[in-house]
Amino acid sequence: ELLAPAGNMDALRAALHRAYRRAAARYPDFDRTVRDKLAALRRLEEAGCDDLEMQIMEAALEKPPEKFGKCRRFVRAVLCAGRVTLPKGHSSGQLASSVGTNCLAELPPSDAPLPAGSPVRVWLL
Repeated sequence: ELLAPAGNMDALRAALHRAYRRAAARYPDFDRTVRDKLAALRRLEEAGCDDLEMQIMEAALEKPPEKFGKCRRFVRAVLCAGRVTLPKGHSSGQLASSVGTNCLAELPPSDAPLPAGSPVRVWLL
């Protein structure tokens, strides 16, 4: 109720990914922690904080991604010295793969895996 405008809780619940709901059920503090962080971001935004802009840059893939497809994908990754490394097993249900990541790599739609060294957009966290 805290995060969604009145009447939109059903839409918010429908938008939550199944893996998020499983994590929230498995770890009692998970949901509360996420809500607290989002509420803090909302307060910063309402206070006029202009440091909330997401930093986006381009970097080269260290290795080809394991998966590719016809949809744009955002994958947890590690950015270091202009190169992006994708962790193994980065499916949405594997929360452990987010440990140590500092960005999201935006993988464009493709019919074949992107080769190593391909430039991708990176969203810093």
